[in-house]
Amino acid sequence: MLILFGVFLITNLIAQEGSTNDCKYLIQLKSELKTHFDTKVHPNLKVTHDELISQLDDRDKKMVIALRQKQKLVKAERMAMRKIAKKVKASGKDIAVWKKANKAKIEKNNKHQKEINDKLKELSTKNKTAILASYNKLIPQNKVWKEERQKIKKTYSQYECVQEAKITKNKRGSKEEGIKLRKSKRNIKRNKKKIVPKQRKIKANPRGKARMHQAAAFLLWDATGKKAPTLGAIEGNTESTNDLDLGFTNSTEK
Repeated sequence: MLILFGVFLITNLIAQEGSTNDCKYLIQLKSELKTHFDTKVHPNLKVTHDELISQLDDRDKKMVIALRQKQKLVKAERMAMRKIAKKVKASGKDIAVWKKANKAKIEKNNKHQKEINDKLKELSTKNKTAILASYNKLIPQNKVWKEERQKIKKTYSQYECVQEAKITKNKRGSKEEGIKLRKSKRNIKRNKKKIVPKQRKIKANPRGKARMHQAAAFLLWDATGKKAPTLGAIEGNTESTNDLDLGFTNSTEK
């Protein structure tokens, strides 16, 4: 299985809801996980990221800064639209009507995202050796970090309120489950309409492509320390992980 650089936002590692906000053990768990990220994960990520950026020429360095800024704006706009769409769906209104009314905005956002993806592909092709070297350097470190995080979580797993938080998180469903559900719904629609899905070409090395996608996206990490890079295309998967399929183009930096 391909390995992500670092971890997701610390605040998303364990869900909180209702009375779990008052769970002192959950607060302590989150605090320890954040300390682990701040003291062990982030410093190492930043060193590797700085080394990678230092190997780029001046033109590419400026390109990375420009793409990073543009990605933030595009992502903010996309997330704002998804937030509105969720409210529309929750109100019982027809989401298809909302999508049609906002089609131009969605297409504009997709256009900007595609421009970012194309430029990042250009950068990653030019700097492939340096990017993959950074990725491979972090693989063994990430394995250690993962084991350390699991050890911290296990320490607090005995407490009931922590277990409740985990149950709440599981009820929301994983991203993988969401992807399977959307695929199932698409297959049902195809069967009803008797649509034959297009045959995909068998790629020579799909895992290698996914690995390169992750490594290239590391370029756009802003290294502020607020969160680690959360990179897409795991195991070659490029499906949207949002519960509302609004037709957005996938970003390379999420």
